[in-house]
Amino acid sequence: MALSRNAARMGWLLIGPLALQPALLAAALDAPAKGLNRSAATLLAQAPGPADAGIPKEVQGWADSAPAAYTRGDPAAALRLQRQVLAWTQANRPALDVFRARAFINLGAFLNAVGQQQQALAPTEEAVRILRQLEGSQPDARPFLAMALNNLGKFLGDLGRHQEALAPTKEAVKLYHQLAKANLAFLGDLARALNNLGRFYSDLGRRQEALAATELAVKVSRLQASINPTYQGELARALNNLSVNYSDLGRRQEALATTEEAVKLYREQAKSNPTYQTDLARALNNLSVNYRDLGRRQEALAATEAAVKLYREQAKSNPALQNDLARALNNLGVNYSDLGRHQDGLAITEEATKIRRELVKTNPALQNDLAASMNNLGIRYTDLGRRQEALAATKAAVKIYREQAKTNPALQNDLAASLSNLGVNHNKLGRSQEALAPKEEAVKDISQAGEDQPGLSGKSGRQRHQPGQPTAATGQPQRRPAAAARNGEHGCDLSAGPAAAAAGKPAAGAGGGVR
Repeated sequence: MALSRNAARMGWLLIGPLALQPALLAAALDAPAKGLNRSAATLLAQAPGPADAGIPKEVQGWADSAPAAYTRGDPAAALRLQRQVLAWTQANRPALDVFRARAFINLGAFLNAVGQQQQALAPTEEAVRILRQLEGSQPDARPFLAMALNNLGKFLGDLGRHQEALAPTKEAVKLYHQLAKANLAFLGDLARALNNLGRFYSDLGRRQEALAATELAVKVSRLQASINPTYQGELARALNNLSVNYSDLGRRQEALATTEEAVKLYREQAKSNPTYQTDLARALNNLSVNYRDLGRRQEALAATEAAVKLYREQAKSNPALQNDLARALNNLGVNYSDLGRHQDGLAITEEATKIRRELVKTNPALQNDLAASMNNLGIRYTDLGRRQEALAATKAAVKIYREQAKTNPALQNDLAASLSNLGVNHNKLGRSQEALAPKEEAVKDISQAGEDQPGLSGKSGRQRHQPGQPTAATGQPQRRPAAAARNGEHGCDLSAGPAAAAAGKPAAGAGGGVR
């Protein structure tokens, strides 16, 4: 897999000298197995150091048990324990204190894990505030500052605040770069921050910058995994994200090969570590998109069905995965439709829409995802000749996208796609005059999107949020390729290593569907 010129130059400056020191790198990457401090991601569960002197045994027990609960898939228990740690910390520790900042970092991570993305911001911002003031005087503050910044970017991105997410993520990359030059054990943290940076560039239509960041993340992760196989999961995560970047740029064969490698690695990891089941589901969902892009519909169906099966099982104990399940169901509805199984496609899409209706009641940031499901639902109704229901569903999608696009120009193409479908629905009902206005607005929105964001084009085969092309001249609803889910990663003070990635990227379905 060839690296882009920018990524290759950046990569050699950063890790070229390290590649000439395999023994040194191996020692650093083996550090966790020897009980050494690999990075900020391992600190909380270690025995208290000098900065933690005076912490009662009971409090230290809570602090150790919270990440352990998170790792075994019980974020609610982790959150409960972390609130106890923070309550004691606020009553007994100084206002400017690394242990206090760590408590806030984990509180934000656990809030995010139970689906409270908005609430996760405040404690993470407080951790950043504390650590900025401590960085100059306490060397152990810097790794935690990098972690808090990376988490802050991730949480902002989850809330659709992509431009705001860029700054803290860039700063996290810079800090981890500095830390990795002094201590190779921070390469993994650097790779994760680069993954997130690539995600946010992609969200903003800056595709070449997204590709460069993600290719570098893969390069760093591949180097790690070649020395220490326990990093295979990190490599798979970076590969999964890289496949999305290739797809965004129309490099479909490269996207498929990259996703196939990610799936293979995740399958191996999941055999001994069930926490990788969610990552495997995400990669399988992406694999189905890659197959469909290349016209391999039966293989696309098999991959999506496997993803849905895994998500259903995981979502039973982790409500935060409900939107991932809805995404996979959306794509499964598309796969069924592709193969002429329209009733099956409708049932599955109705399920996805129902899930998202419930989710937006507590998380308005998922409005765009609901609009995507409504748009797909309109297509499914059209497939079955249920034209009035198709019109109502598509109108609902347009209403949401129109409102969201006021503050997020990246959604102009999503709005244009739904408007095009709305025009089709009016035509089907013999309302040619009513069909004209949404079609004209769709053309205007596509043109505006291209002017405002050079990385987005209504004529491209894939868009980050809603890939697509203008409605075909036949007057049929749009048939758009699906955008793959992308991991957004955040850190947490976990003895088991970095926190599992949370889904941050929607997947689009064909038949006018997205996310």
